[in-house]
Amino acid sequence: MKCPCWLCFLQAPPQCHAWILSAYHRLIQELHLDFLLFQRYFRLDTSQFDELFVRVGPRIARQDTSFQKAIGASQRLVICLRYLATGDSLQTISFSYRVGTATVGRIVPEVAEAIFECLMDDFMPQPT
Repeated sequence: MKCPCWLCFLQAPPQCHAWILSAYHRLIQELHLDFLLFQRYFRLDTSQFDELFVRVGPRIARQDTSFQKAIGASQRLVICLRYLATGDSLQTISFSYRVGTATVGRIVPEVAEAIFECLMDDFMPQPT
């Protein structure tokens, strides 16, 4: 007899639980397959998201340490964009993406600043 799905989940190592339930690892991957839902969720279409990621990804990437695995550049961008698109509280975003509230509080301004720096010259040229 095959065990119910929730039982397998409960028997999984605890460090796997956050990954399984995270909006980033589940929902965002599915949204990439549905153009309209992706656009409604982020207020950007997939090509705009990909272009933005190419520009800011290297600036927002972090290195893993011997103590913890770094949050990837893509997930950092997703967290910031979701915050900017919805204005949800940092705590709500942290629950959705299974990262700490203080971590979201650091990610949002860092990524927003990187977006500003990367796009400033193209969209806000110096006055002449």
